[in-house]
Amino acid sequence: MTLQASGDNDSTSLAPLVSVIIPTYNHAAFLPAALQSVAAQTYGATEIIVVDDYSTDDTEEVVVKFATSRTKYIKSASKGIVATSRNVGAKAASGEYIAFLDADDVWAPNKLELQLPHLADRSVAAVASDLWYSGARRYSRSRRGRSAAGYREYGNLEIIRGNPIATSTVVMRRADLELVGGFDESPEFRFIEDWELWLRLSVDRRVRVLDQPLVTYRIAAVERPRIPILVNRLKVIEKHVRLGHIKPGDAAAAASAVHFAIGVAAFPADARLSRDNFRAAGEKAATRRGAVLAATARGATLLPRRLRVAAARGLAWVNQWARFA
Repeated sequence: MTLQASGDNDSTSLAPLVSVIIPTYNHAAFLPAALQSVAAQTYGATEIIVVDDYSTDDTEEVVVKFATSRTKYIKSASKGIVATSRNVGAKAASGEYIAFLDADDVWAPNKLELQLPHLADRSVAAVASDLWYSGARRYSRSRRGRSAAGYREYGNLEIIRGNPIATSTVVMRRADLELVGGFDESPEFRFIEDWELWLRLSVDRRVRVLDQPLVTYRIAAVERPRIPILVNRLKVIEKHVRLGHIKPGDAAAAASAVHFAIGVAAFPADARLSRDNFRAAGEKAATRRGAVLAATARGATLLPRRLRVAAARGLAWVNQWARFA
């Protein structure tokens, strides 16, 4: 349904419309800040599409409270598959552009104003940005967009090695999203459906990531199950080999990174799983350095568990340093 409210500002009615898709489930506590951050945009031609996976909290009341005439509220049973919610929102969109915002994240007021001009470049499939982090754990600003140009561009060969693009930062042309078929709703791609989409978008174009943080990303108190997600990353790589988007050699290097990350995640508690994945990482490694690091890590799995637990943080740091994951 479309919710109505008085006092809307239609002064930007001639500007291209941006449809902002906000999937949500039981995020009533965070949703006001997300909605207000869209309303506060210096680029005012926006519509908000909230797709609610039948929340059991006060989500509907929150949406009604902050609604404008450009707010659409859709209840859709997505069964926890956020890709489904985003696709439902995209089908309801009226805008020339689509932007994504998770219900617990917040935009900077000038986000759209700074990003939209970059889409004048037709070689750019989507525009993202750097992040600020908040929530259960503290992170410093990343450097994913850092360069002399003020942004970095990523093709699928860079994206296959690790996802540098946060969904809540993305704005893109609606036509491009429709052209590639939207998000893959396969259950095994849950939590990585965004990464899989960016890979399809960037086959013959680039995703541009601005170095300025334009979104505050909330870190959830409950961490997602890391090893099953990493295993499913291997399935994404296999999919893109089948599609002909990634050459086998590039896929092997990307799979090496994932296997090393699984080895790191399993290292403290499951020596056998860790060892098997370090072996796979070494076999698929594209460089001698990668093969040596994988062999060294594999040897460390023979340590007693108490020593592996103590060494786990250092191994995770090595993983980041070597840019395996």
